[in-house]
Amino acid sequence: MKYNYIKKRDYSFTGREILKSRNDLTNWRYWCTDSKVETNVETTPMGDVLEVTKVTPRRLNSILFQNIKMNPKNKKLKFSIWLKADRPHIATIKIQTMNSSESNTSDSIKVTNEWSYYKVTNKFLKDNEVITVVLWPGGFNGTSDAVYAWGASLVQI
Repeated sequence: MKYNYIKKRDYSFTGREILKSRNDLTNWRYWCTDSKVETNVETTPMGDVLEVTKVTPRRLNSILFQNIKMNPKNKKLKFSIWLKADRPHIATIKIQTMNSSESNTSDSIKVTNEWSYYKVTNKFLKDNEVITVVLWPGGFNGTSDAVYAWGASLVQI
């Protein structure tokens, strides 16, 4: 689901943040990837000039993901992130259990050259030990185009 940012008050975090590293997607202690990940200085959706992450797929199916140790049973979780691209293309975001036993929620989204807010939710029904949030910058969808990412978030709703 896509939400275009219009005014600062349109976007806020609710709930306790679950991700260990939200904006530093180059932090290898938390984020794993087979993509090229680098920081760039950009104007964020909030209008601030900050470092954002540029994720470039190295090959088809290249991903960026974070594993979070928690039991999601009977919880509804929302993974959200701001994305933009140099060239419009399809990217995919997903939230699942680490073993993919509950991985039926993903969203393939059209990323444009303007910052847009995307989210995906999943209601987990089974016990598990790890939740995984995933970003396929474009490789999963047949392109090696990069995305710029900012404000990744995982919260219980």
